[in-house]
Order: sequence, then C-alpha cells, then structure tokens
Amino acid sequence: MLGGGLNVFSRQEGRFVNERFSSLNNPQVRFANIFSIAEDNDGTLWLGTMDGLMNFSKTSGVLKDFKASPTGLSNNYVRSLYIDKSNIIWIGTNGGGLNAYNKTTGKFTVYRAGNNANSLSSDVIMDITEDASGKIWVATYGGGICSFDRGTGKFTVFKNDPNDANTISTNFVHAIFIDKDQKLWIGTYGGGLNVYEPASKKFSHYTENDGLPNNIVNGIIADNSNNIWASTNNGVCKLNIGKTKDTLISN
Repeated sequence: MLGGGLNVFSRQEGRFVNERFSSLNNPQVRFANIFSIAEDNDGTLWLGTMDGLMNFSKTSGVLKDFKASPTGLSNNYVRSLYIDKSNIIWIGTNGGGLNAYNKTTGKFTVYRAGNNANSLSSDVIMDITEDASGKIWVATYGGGICSFDRGTGKFTVFKNDPNDANTISTNFVHAIFIDKDQKLWIGTYGGGLNVYEPASKKFSHYTENDGLPNNIVNGIIADNSNNIWASTNNGVCKLNIGKTKDTLISN
C-alpha cells in the first residue's frame, strides 16, 4: 500500500486489528510505501518498500529494517519479493538489480546487469518466481525476462526480436507467473499477455485484438481450475485454458 503502511486484517473478526501490534505505529512502517509482501518458511513477513527492506514477526511484533550498504542491500527501492524453496529471500530492486538474502548467514548476494551474455539484463526487477527445477525467473523493465541457474551462476535472457514473432512481445515486463504445467505467463507494459512454452521455447501473445481489455498487464494468478487471471489497466480478465482453444473473458 502506497503511503498507508502495513495493515493486519482478521478474517475471523472481519476487521483490521492493527492495535494488537504496537510496532505498526512506528512511523517508519505506518506511513511506508509498500510494494510487495512475502512470508518465509518461519512465518516472518518481508516488506519491500521505497525506503528499504523490512521484516515483521507476526508472533512478537518485532520489526527489523534493512538499508542499502556496500555489503548489504544494493538499493533501498524494493519492488518485488520472492521466498524460494530453500527459504532464500529474493529481492527485486528499482535500479540495484537482484538481491538474494540468506537468513542463516545474514548475507546478501547481489546480481547486477552487465555486458556479459550470461548476466542479468536489467537492474529494474519487477517480479520474481521459481520453477519446478529450482530456477529463478525475473521480470525486468527494459530487459525482458531472465532465468537464473544457481548451479552455474548464469542468467539466460529472453528479449524481443522484432524479426521473430515467437519471441517475447516487448522487453518491458510487469509480472511473471508459472502455472501447474510449468508454462510461464508474462504480463507486459504495452505488449499484452505472453505465454512461454519451455518445451518449444516459443512465446505466444494475447493482446486487445484477442479480447484482452488492455495491453498493459500488471498481475497474473491462476485459480483452482488452472484458469489464468490477469489484471490490466482496464479491468480484469480470465483466460479459459481449453484442450483445443484458449478463450479470453473480460470483465
């Protein structure tokens, strides 16, 4: 929430229960611009803000702050968070690249964009996820999408090629989501909704011409029937995944 800090809602009581956590009155969190929230395997909440990284213990109410430093977080503007299967906190920053924080060692590893073909393609990380093999996938603003192999320490970059219709539609990506079939769904800025098939290594595209309400896609999730839901700048739509044909239904 931009400017509204962290709020706690009780589904049982049907109301906000911020009064139970005194640390929420701390001006640092009460008025924070929060872009992302993730919960680790220990139940700790991690908050990505415009002014650094924070974690919040739901049991003790203790708040801890992480700021940019030469040996720590690379940038205070945190846009995205993801907790992987090993409980590593992946942090996407706005200009500082991709960070990985190990709770056990208390150390940050920073990955920055570079000229090397196997490096990160952009330092602006909009979204992060993980596939079944343990590869980390990142959505970047201006650099397409990247997959990161922790075994080799190398990135594979997927960018738009104007001469190849089977590539990603644009390099400006807002969201990335992996469904139960390990297809990558990609929400772009101006290029609609893309889907990447790892088997064929090809991208397909859904745009306003196919019924998408808007070509700016901000978020993607799947329901229990594996239908894909996408939020856009002009409402929400559902993609029915059919055996013979996929169908877009807009609000």
